[in-house]
Amino acid sequence: MNRMIVSLAALLVSISAVAEEIGATLEWSKRVELGVTLSGVIETVAVKPGQRVKKGDLLVALDDSYFKARVAKAEAELGEAKQNQEEGVRELERATELYDRTVLSDHDLHMAQIGEARAKALWHKAQAELAEARIRLQQSRIQAPFAGVITGVFAQTGQAVVSGLAAQPLVEMADDSQLIARAEITPEQINNIGDQTDFSVDIAGNRFPAKLLQIGLQPLRGATSGAPLYDLQVSFDRPESLAARVGLPAVISTTQ
Repeated sequence: MNRMIVSLAALLVSISAVAEEIGATLEWSKRVELGVTLSGVIETVAVKPGQRVKKGDLLVALDDSYFKARVAKAEAELGEAKQNQEEGVRELERATELYDRTVLSDHDLHMAQIGEARAKALWHKAQAELAEARIRLQQSRIQAPFAGVITGVFAQTGQAVVSGLAAQPLVEMADDSQLIARAEITPEQINNIGDQTDFSVDIAGNRFPAKLLQIGLQPLRGATSGAPLYDLQVSFDRPESLAARVGLPAVISTTQ
């Protein structure tokens, strides 16, 4: 009998600890659209919607033959510039030695100094051009910036891509390791949330611990009758057993 009373009391305490249940909708915690800032023709589309990827996985690639040729050209020009820079140093050393022996005029020494400085500048320029060519080669490939799931593919093999002010979206992906439950709450509900408030998210009878992300400072919309509504967002780790589908209904529970 005593055990039954204790169990009933614990149940009542548990129920009373739930301050409120708020209807919510699931959203991605992070979602990005990926594209290229270069013009070219798509050679490879390596993913499809729903596919899981790891950070660094190849998603889409342009035909890189042109970009590889630019790298090869820049490497050759850097080699030539390096030789000219080294020759400029040797010429300046010889000119300085002759000048110290009063065999060379001030003008000739000055010209040797100018030649060495020009060769050095061209060498640095060639280094920068090679770095730029390598960056462009890298930018011809879209790689996953984080582990997640592909939510959309807008590219086809053979499709021409023209660079512009904004990159054309070719792939969309999301980080599904965490999800967001988003709801609209009133000022009265906000007042019931304190520093000691714990959050959880209920989805189809399963409850997951959650963390408060934000409570909006401005109303989402004005209400003709009643209080304005504010944005509430909480995040939770998605277990592997839970399918990551945004738009599903959920319930945010608060406990004190």
